[in-house]
Amino acid sequence: MHPHIYKYNPFGDNYEWKIEREADEFAASLLMPINAFRRDLFQKKFSGDLVETLSKKYNVSFSAFAIRCLRIGIIPLMLVYAERGFIKWQLHSEDFPFYRLRNGNSKVPENSVMGEYFTEKVTTNCRKDEIVFAADCFHTFREDQNRMEFYEYCIPYKDKAFSVFWPKTH
Repeated sequence: MHPHIYKYNPFGDNYEWKIEREADEFAASLLMPINAFRRDLFQKKFSGDLVETLSKKYNVSFSAFAIRCLRIGIIPLMLVYAERGFIKWQLHSEDFPFYRLRNGNSKVPENSVMGEYFTEKVTTNCRKDEIVFAADCFHTFREDQNRMEFYEYCIPYKDKAFSVFWPKTH
């Protein structure tokens, strides 16, 4: 069996893409039932290690678990997947304070953990909750937002990487 990947076309009806997203949602609901999912996360401090641990419990990928957290609204999140330093896709929850990365939707911000991985091949800050500032990672709207602190948990793999961002205040 091979994965089916359909590109979203902003000018098309996207029938195949919509079917694929519905299948993803169905699989997530089946593999990570909402009541058990919420119970496992209840009163726990959100972290990359928690996502790693619980994704193994549910026998799903780190990214599938993180997407489920975002969809259910566990905590404000932004998820970013990139290849060779260029963003392939990003998702953010409605309550995440920013909707765009610093360089828009194309190039990974250099001062993010993911950016360091792609530009300098540095992995020392990967696979741990690393503090990053809004001004370094996101398109901010006001000066006072620049010093906002976030955690970033980045998983690198060859020329690819997946990062989860969430506010430090949670």
